Amino acid sequence: MNDLSPPKLFLDAAFLVAVLFSENPATPPGYGLFKLGEASLIDLYTSEDALREAQGVLQALLGGDSERVKVLLAENLAMANVAITPPPSEATVLQCLDLTHYRPDARVLAAAIEHDCEVFVTYDKAHLLRNPLIGLPNTRLVVMTGGEAKAWAIDQISVRSRLKAEQKRQ
Repeated sequence: MNDLSPPKLFLDAAFLVAVLFSENPATPPGYGLFKLGEASLIDLYTSEDALREAQGVLQALLGGDSERVKVLLAENLAMANVAITPPPSEATVLQCLDLTHYRPDARVLAAAIEHDCEVFVTYDKAHLLRNPLIGLPNTRLVVMTGGEAKAWAIDQISVRSRLKAEQKRQ
């Protein structure tokens, strides 16, 4: 990672569902990440696996209307400039399986690691947020909630902006 590049965050299905299915989408702390992505201040990523999982949950919550769910996801991801990562390699998935002990989470985590994301954003407390194996020294990325990730991203934007300004002066 280039220290001056925008912060790179990976959005898990649990985060996507929480933000998109909130009764008031302007209030969840994680929604601010979408706004930062929309302004191109941070780089946001997700994977096909995370999207499939989010779509399944949203379909259940919205009564199975798959077209409505696809449109809802597509509009919000496009607005926030969320990019879709390529599928992870099986080798990285197997390494992540040692950390998560659950293949679907391992695939999503592997995509984030292979794309060199700094933060994995989720609300999955049971499998990801409380997993002490995800983070240093096993992975470079750390796991955060939407609110934690937003605060971290704002701090990083400030730090990296200051570093860019200092480099220009030299």
